[in-house]
Amino acid sequence: MKNYFASTLVGIQECDSDVECRVRVISSIRLLLQQVTYGLLEWISQQSPSSDLQPDQNIIQGLRSPADGALVDGFEALLITCEKMGWSGISRMLVEPTEQRPANLLCNAHPKNLQGLLRAVVSLRNDGAEGHGLVGGYQREAEIDALKFLLEYLLPVLPVIETDGKAKIGDGRLARNLDFIRGWNQTPALIRRIKILSPDVVRAYCQVDTGSNSRQEFVYEAVNPFRNLAGRGTPSLSIWENSWEPLCYLPERTTDSFTGRSEQLDELKEWAIDEESRSCLVYGDGGYGKTTLVLEFLHRVLEEEQEMEWKPTLILFYTAKRWQWGINGLEPISAGQPHLMELLAFVHLLFFGEYPGSDFYRLEVAQAASKLQGRIKDELKVERKDILIVIDNAETLIESDEERTRFGKELKEVSRRVGRVILTSRRYEQLGADPVGIDALSEQEAIEFLRDRAIKLNIHLVRRAKDEEILSALNKLERRPIVLNAFANALSDPAVKKIDQAADRVAGMLRKDLGTFLFADTWARLGAGVRRLLLLMTRIGDSHESQSLRICADIVGVSVQAAELALQETGGIASQINVQGDLQLTFSNNFLEYAKEKNVKLADGTESPSDVEINKARTQYSAYLKGTRSYTGDRIAAAFRTPQAKAAHRARHEGDFDESKRLFELAIMVDRDNGWLWDRYAYFLFHDIRDNEDALRKSVMAVELLPMEGEVWLTRGLIEARLGQVRECEKSLERAEAQGIAWQRCAIQRAWAYLKAKPAQLGLADKEVTSLTHYVQNNMHDTRIRRELERVVGRLTFLRRI
Repeated sequence: MKNYFASTLVGIQECDSDVECRVRVISSIRLLLQQVTYGLLEWISQQSPSSDLQPDQNIIQGLRSPADGALVDGFEALLITCEKMGWSGISRMLVEPTEQRPANLLCNAHPKNLQGLLRAVVSLRNDGAEGHGLVGGYQREAEIDALKFLLEYLLPVLPVIETDGKAKIGDGRLARNLDFIRGWNQTPALIRRIKILSPDVVRAYCQVDTGSNSRQEFVYEAVNPFRNLAGRGTPSLSIWENSWEPLCYLPERTTDSFTGRSEQLDELKEWAIDEESRSCLVYGDGGYGKTTLVLEFLHRVLEEEQEMEWKPTLILFYTAKRWQWGINGLEPISAGQPHLMELLAFVHLLFFGEYPGSDFYRLEVAQAASKLQGRIKDELKVERKDILIVIDNAETLIESDEERTRFGKELKEVSRRVGRVILTSRRYEQLGADPVGIDALSEQEAIEFLRDRAIKLNIHLVRRAKDEEILSALNKLERRPIVLNAFANALSDPAVKKIDQAADRVAGMLRKDLGTFLFADTWARLGAGVRRLLLLMTRIGDSHESQSLRICADIVGVSVQAAELALQETGGIASQINVQGDLQLTFSNNFLEYAKEKNVKLADGTESPSDVEINKARTQYSAYLKGTRSYTGDRIAAAFRTPQAKAAHRARHEGDFDESKRLFELAIMVDRDNGWLWDRYAYFLFHDIRDNEDALRKSVMAVELLPMEGEVWLTRGLIEARLGQVRECEKSLERAEAQGIAWQRCAIQRAWAYLKAKPAQLGLADKEVTSLTHYVQNNMHDTRIRRELERVVGRLTFLRRI
């Protein structure tokens, strides 16, 4: 960043015009002061200072729409706060004298020091044509020296931008990595406006200097630099202004690009209007958007977008979350082990404005819930059914089977006595709550989400891209909303020129952090035996059937039942399907990455899985596979090599197309580089679902993965034919013939393309029919081509009549 401003200074000195010189000096000082001020703001915020150390809230609020005067006020206040927090001597730069410098001429009635010079520059801007005055009054040498002076003395607090665009501030033990301040090609961004999206995330509207007196507008999202500088007041309920005015303690929506989830929203509504239902469990893997779903539902209810007879009087939100995977990867939220007693104390604080007395904490949860119930009835006159409590990330409240049993009993008491409860959890806990499952977004929903983000963040790459390009990049990632959001933010970087470039960046973040975010708490909960089993299985392969599970379980001495129960309750480790009584599972890519370097230390000091265990399991598993690898099904058996794919194939032949499509989606997620699977999925969508547009998207993926296979080009050609895409169909079928597909199979599809075109190309279709007629006359045994030709001729005859 220092080099950028030094280069800018050289350019200003070469200006011929005093007017241009003034404008560029003021612009550069504004940009310089922004980098310093927001860097200091984040340095302070990251350390969560107590309220007595924080600057005045009016000064902090002024930095959300940073005018020059507000920047100066903020810089002074933040510098003093840094001094109080241990950055010794840093505030002394405020009184650095300007005497003996040409810049001193600008100070006039202001103090003759750095602090006074900053205020003098604000006055200079306001009084000149750059602000509210007239042209004139230029002092070229003094103005240029003002920039030199400020650059020289602000250097200790000027953030440093690394080559990857990340910034840091301070040296040694004072050093902090920054998220809000960004750089592009070593160029700092000028912030025009900051929008608070949630307590944790802001959206910044910026400009960046692209050289030659030009700029680029862009938008990005980052960690909220204000989040720990809002004072430390006691949390309290607030009145929600709607027709029934409930009291709420509820976060803002976590996204303004909510997509899909209509089925889950309907399930939540059904639960809510059944006032006798006490608790509801929203469960799903980490990053699927459980919290987002619940908050979206409640905001729709409160904003009366979702009409319901049930209108809760009190709504509060309690989070048991300790880590979150956000814009920049894994981030801690708080420490300690959450507990339902903490929840009840929190309810007491919100409802009555004070923490409960010390005797309250000596009670069992059931007793505390009963005591709280009595006070709510006596003082607030509110019934249990009119109170809604959201417990976010409930899985962190449970670390063992014993804790699950106890938690279930305690939850029953809370929902029976205090209020109705919605829980979110990564695991499907047996708690007696009505379940609402949530999964990754579908391909179409993922595209809709990214296109909505592209509008809000002005991401030209996505706005110009075709669906196929986006899906190709998504195949490197996942369709979890949390990952898609990180992908959108990577795409908003002006330095990113290709969609795949952003996908690679996020994929790196996934490898580094997401496994810990998804599995750390689950791993801590599993017994040593089950851990050994899972690690051994991941060393053998990513897909297993019941027999391979038994082999590994026998080697480590764990019962198959214990392993199946652990996998059933633990979302995200592996997807499971029961096919005709046979359990088939496939480990997720995230868990395979997470487990790669892990081992379990045994009592004798050795580590498991050992090489002996791995070799033994592989030998037995290989012998098993040799005896069972005789799967016969679709003509392209390579497509159906995972349990999910086999189950999709079976469901299709049983006529359960909805289930087959769901299973195909699962199969694609775990075997995404299998071109034959994409090809068979495309054919299924074309032939059975009759969704040619979606079928074509899948077929495009197939030919990208298998460009030398004629069958996949033929599949693409027949889909393009039904869509009437003549030129595209001709090219695909030409590739199919070149790879060995019989000409008559391609000719049939070309004929369909000519008939489906708008307008229909009957002459070309007639030529194909003539060639095919000669073929059929000489090859009467080819009944398939003959029947297809009859259908083509029938269509051709019909079109000639109209």
